Amino acid sequence: MAHFNDRGEIIHSSGDETSSLGQSEPLSSSSGSNNKSLLFLLFIAGLFLSFFVIHSLTSKNQSPNNGINSGNLSETTNGYSEITEETDNNITPESKPIPTNTCSPTKTPVPTESKNYCPGAPKQRLLVNEDAKVCTKSDNVYLRSGPAKNNSVLSSVKTGTIVWILEGPQCADSWSWWKVKLSTGNIGWMAEGGDSKDDYFLCPN
Repeated sequence: MAHFNDRGEIIHSSGDETSSLGQSEPLSSSSGSNNKSLLFLLFIAGLFLSFFVIHSLTSKNQSPNNGINSGNLSETTNGYSEITEETDNNITPESKPIPTNTCSPTKTPVPTESKNYCPGAPKQRLLVNEDAKVCTKSDNVYLRSGPAKNNSVLSSVKTGTIVWILEGPQCADSWSWWKVKLSTGNIGWMAEGGDSKDDYFLCPN
């Protein structure tokens, strides 16, 4: 039913009532949808919680094997280690000693007194693996095949010549003899000295 106001405008009172009633229906639908969404979220959360609890329980019941498929590694009080085999026959495991690296004792070298003189010869001043020089005043010194005068002469070495001491000394003829090598490559024995004319035939260089 239409009503007119004082300015001739139509006021639809019945339309207003219909409009207000129409607006209340969508509110009920929206509330129902929200309830369904909430229930769905709760259901999903419950599933996740149940899965987490079951996974935690099963993880605790499982024991790690530390990479050993069979047998348990244990230590005994006697210093041995053994593998306990898990078999149906209940076989007693054998203890196997672990080999250890033992250091064998080293022998202490016995010090030997080095010979520093020969009877009737002057004090030795030369050393092996060092050079020496023929230090006579003018005479040459024989290079012999062995450490004594009775050995053959290989050459005659001039004063001032540098030689290399290979080994020695050897005592003979009241002299100290040294095995030497010349710059020419010749190798033989020479006496360190000396005599009434020269105190030493060979001197440290």
